[in-house]
Amino acid sequence: MFPGQKGLGIADITDGTSNTILIVEGQDGVSWTKPDDFEYDAAKPLPKLGGKPWENGFLVAMADGSVRMMSTKIAEKTLRAAITPAGGEIIDPREGRRIESTREQLLGEPLC
Repeated sequence: MFPGQKGLGIADITDGTSNTILIVEGQDGVSWTKPDDFEYDAAKPLPKLGGKPWENGFLVAMADGSVRMMSTKIAEKTLRAAITPAGGEIIDPREGRRIESTREQLLGEPLC
């Protein structure tokens, strides 16, 4: 979400702020005085997420400010879709699954 010097603006999150992960709970602990970043690379494996005290999920903060518990059983394709801010995917918040249609297909209008 913060590439380069300037980062992204709200208008750059075309998947919608409620469909885009901003912060994720990693399994590897870091000192709270020196937080570490999760560098996302679509070509690399995802890091381990979650851990204690949650056994079946991990917390995520979405770009809209909401916090959700995501299952550790979430499909990798869905998780990757939620990490990217402009891939055209919409995430079903009740089921934590990727809706296969793009926003344009769902709304019948092009993205602005």
